[in-house]
Amino acid sequence: MVLRPLEFSGGVDISVAENWMLPIVKHLRTIGSTDVYRVQLAIFLLRGDLERWWKVARQRFINGELSWVEFQEAFNEKYFLDWIKEQKT
Repeated sequence: MVLRPLEFSGGVDISVAENWMLPIVKHLRTIGSTDVYRVQLAIFLLRGDLERWWKVARQRFINGELSWVEFQEAFNEKYFLDWIKEQKT
C-alpha cells in the first residue's frame, strides 16, 4: 500500500483497465509478492461494479484460491474481449 496502487471500479474504457493493471503488475513484481498475495491485493483494490462482478466471477473457481494468472485471465475476459483487442490493434 506504500506504493499507493490505484483502485479500480470498472467501466467501458479498456485503456482505463490497462492503466490500472499495468502498474499493479509492476508493483507486485517489485515487492516480490506471492501468488496468493497478488490476488488478494488486486481484489482489495476493486470497487463498485467491478467488485460486484468479482463476487460472481470468483464462484467459478472451485476452492476459492486462484493463482495470479487465473485472476488476470478472468479480468482480461471481462475487459479485453477479442473484438476489442482486434479493434485496438
